[in-house]
Amino acid sequence: MDKDVNQEVNKDYLIKQVKDGDRIISETYKFRNAIVEVVAPPPMTEEEIQKVLDDMHNVAWKIIEDLVAKGDRDVIL
Repeated sequence: MDKDVNQEVNKDYLIKQVKDGDRIISETYKFRNAIVEVVAPPPMTEEEIQKVLDDMHNVAWKIIEDLVAKGDRDVIL
């Protein structure tokens, strides 16, 4: 993700923050009636990150292939 894309969330909505030293582990926000928990992944090597991305990619393609096989015409390829 481009660092330019990251935007600060208005801290008025922040209700809880968990830190480990300077590293933020999680933040909890309340937006209207919704509670949103944002959790940071543990530190990972480049290989571990690539494996997570590959796994997500493979699962996404399986979902798309399943939808196409079922005749779902709303799938955009």
